[in-house]
Amino acid sequence: MGLFKPFWMKETNDSIKLRKIIAGVRRISNQNKLYEIATKAYHGSVKTAAVECITDEAMLAKLALASPGSVGKAAVQRIKDTDLVYDIALRSRDWMVSEAAAEKIEDQALLGKMAMNAAHEKARRSAVNRIQDQEVLARIALESTDKWTADDAARRVRAPEQALRVAMSNRECAVHCAYVVSDPAARLKIALEAPTKDARTAAISKLDDALALRQIACGSSSNEERQEAVSRLKDTDALIDVLERDPAQSIRDRAVYRLRESTGERPLSDIQRAKLIRVITADTKDGNDTIRLIDLLDKAEDFWQILKEAARTDVQIKAFNKLAPQVPALQLADLCDEASARYREASEGDRWDWERALDLVISLMPQKGRVDLLMPFIRDTAYGCAIAGNAVKALFSEDLDHQDDIDELRDEAVETYLANIPAYEKQFKKQDEETCIITLATILPPAAQEKYGFNVWESEREDEDQYGRNTVTETWVKWQGKSYCTP
Repeated sequence: MGLFKPFWMKETNDSIKLRKIIAGVRRISNQNKLYEIATKAYHGSVKTAAVECITDEAMLAKLALASPGSVGKAAVQRIKDTDLVYDIALRSRDWMVSEAAAEKIEDQALLGKMAMNAAHEKARRSAVNRIQDQEVLARIALESTDKWTADDAARRVRAPEQALRVAMSNRECAVHCAYVVSDPAARLKIALEAPTKDARTAAISKLDDALALRQIACGSSSNEERQEAVSRLKDTDALIDVLERDPAQSIRDRAVYRLRESTGERPLSDIQRAKLIRVITADTKDGNDTIRLIDLLDKAEDFWQILKEAARTDVQIKAFNKLAPQVPALQLADLCDEASARYREASEGDRWDWERALDLVISLMPQKGRVDLLMPFIRDTAYGCAIAGNAVKALFSEDLDHQDDIDELRDEAVETYLANIPAYEKQFKKQDEETCIITLATILPPAAQEKYGFNVWESEREDEDQYGRNTVTETWVKWQGKSYCTP
């Protein structure tokens, strides 16, 4: 007899047998037997069938607290007694059961107690989401020991007085109420006095008080608060003040962005320009923020000053590039001297940048009528074949075709370049004969190529590398019986 197993304990997944077992359970009226089945049956659907036949609500409440998951939930759903349901919502530690019980409670007073006292987070949060009383929500936000329940409550606080009360607390959830406060005086109070950084930052993000924003941006607040204040600033003087204080990079980037926006509407005054130049020239950090500040200036004298005084090479070069198109013909020689001196003195890492700067000023010489300044770049082998080649190219500009004595000057340039080829191997960037010849030949117009004996053509060949087959275009130059090809 000890081996006998009740029909509702049989282990089967056969749907037909399962339906018979459930039908048998539904014929049972003994409440204790049904309770036993609901707690001990092998299959969940059998347990649920037993629960559906229990009418004793006290027994159902006991079952809800003893059975996790769908069985306990089914028990809760059959209970009508509010006190029993409330007790389950408070005591159950199963998320499905506690949530099901909480959702059956409508009484606001009970919901308030449940939000503070329920054992499971699901019950607490379910209660909070249905509480309407703003004072109760604020109290939960201020007093709940569960972070998520407090957060949910704070997000539902909308009454101005209660929102300010939570925002001025030392709670994590204070940030949610700081966002919803709309009164300017209350918002300023939170921005300056709230105990938590997040609440202060949230209030600052809504602040319109220019004086307070400037005070925060230039003060000793956290980086997050200062960054938020800078994001709200529109005052050019205040933004320059922020940059003069050499802030963290994130704040500096935000200040530069806001400054570029604000100066697009109003030109800089002389005092503002002077301050901005001091900021630009004094900066020694890496980053594009200072480079972008130069775009806010438009006067040649500003660029000259930055070029002379800036601590960073990339800042000097940016100023040079802005200055070069503005320099009148009579001052172009001074600009050439400045760029040449920087090129000669530059470290290996910076010399390429100054070479590009020289290329820029060389390209401007034909436009500005200063062809006389080109030959020094060709004669002096210290500049290397690349710069010399660009100077030759500038001499062959179509704009100069009708200038007196241009043919003699062009002949001299080509002859000088060719004569200097042996010396280019000893320069900063060593260039062999092949590179120098190809450089010269390819920058000359077709008529000049023929005049000086260069035969230039292109050919294609198939090549194969790790990525597969591809077509390679090669440039060929034939000169004085020798053939040269781009590598």
